[in-house]
Amino acid sequence: ADTGQTGVKLGPVKVGGQPAASLAPAPPDVPRQEQFGDFIALKGYSLAREADKQLRLNLYWEATASPPLDYTLFIHLVDASGAVAAQFDSPPVNGLYPTSFWDAGEQIFDSRRLDLSELSPGEYTMRLGWYNSASGQRLPVSGNSENFVEINLEN
Repeated sequence: ADTGQTGVKLGPVKVGGQPAASLAPAPPDVPRQEQFGDFIALKGYSLAREADKQLRLNLYWEATASPPLDYTLFIHLVDASGAVAAQFDSPPVNGLYPTSFWDAGEQIFDSRRLDLSELSPGEYTMRLGWYNSASGQRLPVSGNSENFVEINLEN
């Protein structure tokens, strides 16, 4: 059909399988089963302290259906009063594997290094969730009206 246009936008296109960075080298230390909307499940995580107040967070996701959008992962560290003390928002796998490329059934490994050097000593809770960066709308989490899951931490 004649569209009156001189160009066509086709991208982005997925060719081949998952990038190597999204393949898990080992199973998670802590299994979990948390569902985010109809598309993404948290299957587990691993935490490791590193030098200079760095925390290695390995997340293990499963695409329970093919996400229609590129969602952004948020990681919030909240103090005992519930205030956000640190925030880490970014696409999965350092932007190498957007959620719109995930196929149903795929297992996705996402490793993050979180800088905790600005945090005061104390107990923190980690909150994880997914949102549409265009609208700010979070994927729903069953049993949590604010649409996040929690992981307890000590600093």
